[in-house]
Amino acid sequence: MSLYCYAVVPASTALPQGLTGLGGQPLEVLSAGPLAVVYSSIAGRIRPQRSNLAIHQKVLTDLCRTADVLPMSFGTLADDAAGITDLIRSNAEPLAEALARVGGKVEMTLRLSLAVENAFAHLVSMDPDLREARDAMLDVPSHDNKVSVGRLFENKLGQLRDQAAETVASHLDPVIAETKSNPPRSEKQILALALLISRDAQEAFDAAVARAAEAFDDNYTFEISGPWPPQSFVDVRLDASEQDDADDTAEPALSEVKAAAQPSEAA
Repeated sequence: MSLYCYAVVPASTALPQGLTGLGGQPLEVLSAGPLAVVYSSIAGRIRPQRSNLAIHQKVLTDLCRTADVLPMSFGTLADDAAGITDLIRSNAEPLAEALARVGGKVEMTLRLSLAVENAFAHLVSMDPDLREARDAMLDVPSHDNKVSVGRLFENKLGQLRDQAAETVASHLDPVIAETKSNPPRSEKQILALALLISRDAQEAFDAAVARAAEAFDDNYTFEISGPWPPQSFVDVRLDASEQDDADDTAEPALSEVKAAAQPSEAA
């Protein structure tokens, strides 16, 4: 029997009633000084199956509603209670600093995308320079002309993303503690942001997003999800007694589980 670790929390943290972990096991808190780890007992190895990832994420999400949370990577195991205690004590300083950074805060995600069938066609219709280059390529469909149009499209799309980022930031910055910009996953995706906000600033955040959405026309769609534990803003890597070798494959899958939950549109 091993101990599966979910998060580092303040030692004073009270667990939500009825919250269970992997395998339906009850959650427990083991403290060492001012810090503690939330864990549950587990038999055998844990694979990054969608059901396990969803439980891992649910534990973190439910915890972050009322407690400060430093999420631990999926698959982090300790042999016993002594292993958890050693883990806390050997990392006490960076853990305390990281916990202070995200104290009282949660993570929100915001995605801004083009609500059009084709991003290239949309930009051609909006930008005379790109339209002229496209028409020239159609008249003389050489390799050089195609490459030139492709580069111009990427440049125009980059400008659009920069402008959108400035517009969104002008509305959200007053209610945001930190922002992390992630690479767009497609040509249609304009912004993919992780936003750190105060736990009690949800109403102000929603109002700021609504104001930002008003600055964009019907060719754009906002998607918001959260609150989440501040996974994008935690950079402390803990060395437990065992780290499941599936962790590298678990992280992208865990992001998909998180992205699929609680979506909402604001435009």
